[in-house]
Amino acid sequence: RVMDEFRNAPDSPDPSRALPDPFEELLQFKVTAEMASAIEGASFLIEGVITSGATTVLVGMPSAGKSLLASSFAGELHATGSRVLYINMDCTPADVKHQHQQAGSHGYELLAPQLAGSKGIKKAHEIVRGYADSDLDLSNLVLVIDTLKKWVDLMAKNGVKELFGMFRSLTAKGGTVFVLAHANKYRDKNGNLIYEGVGDVESECDNLIYLESSTKGEIQTIQTVPSNKVRGVFYPRTWEYHRVTRELQSVSNVDVRSMERAYEIEEQDQTLIDVI
Repeated sequence: RVMDEFRNAPDSPDPSRALPDPFEELLQFKVTAEMASAIEGASFLIEGVITSGATTVLVGMPSAGKSLLASSFAGELHATGSRVLYINMDCTPADVKHQHQQAGSHGYELLAPQLAGSKGIKKAHEIVRGYADSDLDLSNLVLVIDTLKKWVDLMAKNGVKELFGMFRSLTAKGGTVFVLAHANKYRDKNGNLIYEGVGDVESECDNLIYLESSTKGEIQTIQTVPSNKVRGVFYPRTWEYHRVTRELQSVSNVDVRSMERAYEIEEQDQTLIDVI
């Protein structure tokens, strides 16, 4: 009898009795073909500097030209149809009038939460966090943060991770985040710039770009230098800014760091000649 039951047993398990998939709950996040086809690939919004749907950090010394470039980029992005919100918490009340004129001429919107005091800064954080936690489509938004150290204590690891997590939530919804940040006062042993803050500034962003600057006479030459932490084919770019006419124009790329070293040697030689 036992052998008869064995012979009559089905060759495969009854599908109706199949065990549930133990990973079913996690599979709610599975990427479908429809989802993949709806996602646009990252592209340059500003050639060689800003990619869409990513957090890019531009690092430079004080007066290197970070805000200057950011204002120009904001105008370019507005002209191509992006909604640009420039949150500047690094300007004094005296600077706001000039920056408001810049925003008006370039077409972007300037926000200065610090003018409302600490409550304004806290409120701005809460509002941006709300966008990050919402279901909004942010694919047309470019958020400029000037500067990073005004948003978070750069030596507080958890705070930096939390802030960049918020930026990541914004970019997951299609937004683009462009962050200005300061470099350390001292360079590394090879003469390269070093970002200010804990290592998470580099590890948590999508792209980290350094900004070299050299000034001679009325001309300031500015160059973006991609770090090893970039996602995409980035390349150096150079601009010249005329301090009198306040005109900024893209020029053929030059090694600005080498240029600055040459100026320094020239000044040292001139000093020696004057002594002789």
